[in-house]
Amino acid sequence: MAVRGVSIGGTPISVTDGSINVTKDPLYESKMNGIGGETCYEGLVSVSGSFGGLYRSGIGAYFTNMLTDPQTSYTIIVSDESGVGITATTCYLTSGEISARAGEFAKFSLNFVGLDYTIAGA
Repeated sequence: MAVRGVSIGGTPISVTDGSINVTKDPLYESKMNGIGGETCYEGLVSVSGSFGGLYRSGIGAYFTNMLTDPQTSYTIIVSDESGVGITATTCYLTSGEISARAGEFAKFSLNFVGLDYTIAGA
């Protein structure tokens, strides 16, 4: 049985939430002389997402890489218990946050963009 959650670079991460968003922006071409209809092309795909949870010591490495080596890319998978999920490939961390409040555990969130995606188990 698959595990619900997020995997980044093949390493499972304990999170409380995670998402991958896929958007496709088709390109349309219109004729300047008005003869003929529009032509629709495949378009551009953009992949983005975020995940977060309680801060643990291993999470700090992702923040360090984001700041010191922004060209480090990852494969990020978000899936449920039945193995249905989205894999975002060639992902780059774009922003992150670590927050702490009195009487609570520290929390983190990371945001990313990716170049491509696949859907598994659907």
